[in-house]
Amino acid sequence: MKPQQTLFDDNPMIEQEHLEEVLCASELRYRRLFESAKDGILILDAETGMIVDVNPYLIHLLGLPHKDFLGKKLWELGLFHHIIANKIKFAELQTRKYVRYDDLPLETVDGRQIAVEFVSNVYLEGENKVIQCNIRDISERKRGEQALLQSETRYHALFDNMVEGFAYCRMLYKDDQPDNFVYLEVNQAFTTLTGLENVVGRKVSELIPGIRESDPDLFAHYGRVARTGQSEQFEIYIESMKMWFSISLYCPEKDHFISVFNVITARKALESQILRVQRMESIGTLAGGIAHDLNNVLAPILMAVEILGEKLTDDEDLEMLAALEASARHGAELVRQVLGFARGIEGRRIPVNLIDILNVIQSIVRDTFPKNIQFNIAPARDVWTVTGDPTQVQQVFTNLCVNARDAMPGGGRLCVSMENIVVDNVPSCLNPEVRPGAYVLVKITDTGSGIPMPILERIFEPFFTTKTIGEGTGMGLSTTMAIVKSHGGVITVSSQVGKGSTFKVYLPADTASKEVDPVPVKQEPFPRGHGEVVLVVDDEEGIRLIAQKTLERFGYRVLLAANGAEALDVYAQNGEEIAIVLTDMSMPVMDGAATLAALRKLNPRIKAIASSGLSSNEDSTSVSGAGFTHFIAKPYRADALLTLLAKALQ
Repeated sequence: MKPQQTLFDDNPMIEQEHLEEVLCASELRYRRLFESAKDGILILDAETGMIVDVNPYLIHLLGLPHKDFLGKKLWELGLFHHIIANKIKFAELQTRKYVRYDDLPLETVDGRQIAVEFVSNVYLEGENKVIQCNIRDISERKRGEQALLQSETRYHALFDNMVEGFAYCRMLYKDDQPDNFVYLEVNQAFTTLTGLENVVGRKVSELIPGIRESDPDLFAHYGRVARTGQSEQFEIYIESMKMWFSISLYCPEKDHFISVFNVITARKALESQILRVQRMESIGTLAGGIAHDLNNVLAPILMAVEILGEKLTDDEDLEMLAALEASARHGAELVRQVLGFARGIEGRRIPVNLIDILNVIQSIVRDTFPKNIQFNIAPARDVWTVTGDPTQVQQVFTNLCVNARDAMPGGGRLCVSMENIVVDNVPSCLNPEVRPGAYVLVKITDTGSGIPMPILERIFEPFFTTKTIGEGTGMGLSTTMAIVKSHGGVITVSSQVGKGSTFKVYLPADTASKEVDPVPVKQEPFPRGHGEVVLVVDDEEGIRLIAQKTLERFGYRVLLAANGAEALDVYAQNGEEIAIVLTDMSMPVMDGAATLAALRKLNPRIKAIASSGLSSNEDSTSVSGAGFTHFIAKPYRADALLTLLAKALQ
């Protein structure tokens, strides 16, 4: 078939004109693209490196006039500060068809630094080779990348150095219910706080066995956050880790969570201790009131015992009376111990023979401890005395012996030894705060179960106990430590599991004295009155009656009042006869301080003695502030009352 003819086949002139039009249109499009491009464009002569054209964007970008580009070579512009702009490197642009540099520095006429992306292509333009260089300003992109890098750096610095544990995790579901979650990322604090390692990609139930039992609602917390988008905070105790955690949940995207948490075991323990301290404060307040009432009960008994002792002659009667007195005194000491425990370690300081103290403890041990516990005391000869409160010192060794008994439920040996030592340089076994000097060292050794090291480090902490609730308060050893320290001493402990424990108590010694034998006290006759009138003011009838009989028996006349208001009436009628007032400090209607203040309005020079069944140290301060010059603590003996009366009336 003959090919179809075209218009150009018949008319070559039309073909030439059309080609010229096409070329003209192409050149026009190229110029429009060249001039409107948002990249800088340089056209170089491939042989000489001479700039033959530059587009408006690059002129604007560099701030250099159009004429300053033309006729110059690339390395003569002075704006490129890179290896591509030198004469030697230009050969690479000539020989390679395509060259790309991702990040080059470019300087504008006004000195600004611009980061650019540089791309060059070699092509023919007619018979001549040219190099087209495209220059793109990437400064904004570089600033964004730098800002992102800085942000990521700050994030990782914060993430890795957070005090709180930080975990990014994904929730897993079972039957459309939250069932587990997988750790995707954790920080160092997470590992430090939990002790869990290599957790990424693992399920929490795999890492922490029993976590479902620790908090059945744990996964429900995560489910609610996923459903509502609202953050939650809660506390959880994980039994397998023996720790409390405080956890805050955030939901940045569906089924993905950020958990920020702290170990709050110490805080929970402190809260528990605070609650116990508050209970102890309540007990202390209660103990004060009970002590006052008990001392009021014991006071007439002790006074009556002395009076009855003068009347009785039968040995059996006197023996029973002595037992009655001993029991009353023991009750008074118990009350004083309760007050001392509730209000702090305080007490009198007198010479104490530790052998006498341990002999008393030996009697208690043999009467009350199980018979399968062998008890032995081995004191050295000529043991020095110590200065302290006998009751508190006895409490120290009683507590230690009771602890030893509890450590030997199946029986064993309990040995107490005693010796004099002189500390020249503080040995390593002592507290570094102890000063060189003379001490009496008492060792209490048992063959019990021993104390594991983690527990050994905490046994002197207040309220710390390994016993179940109701079997121990955790105050025995802490009270023991407090008493020893208040006496200037030191207590140490060593123990081996399965072999027993040894407690060592170092008490500062009085080296001037040796073992003290009881010295018989010469009985002086009780001071007697000479008909003076004593006004006894007390709301306890038993105390009023015994005080009246005691004072009348020893030469005094007595008037009685049950409270401050009655005392004012009695004094108003008999004020000229009354020589002195003995008043209780705690009474209804008017207490002792108010009574004295009212009586002083009737007689500014009135003499008065205050008495109380509360702490003697505390009340001696308060009565002094109320204007009393004499004070006697309940329960008091008849001889103490008579001696104080004689002194006050001088």
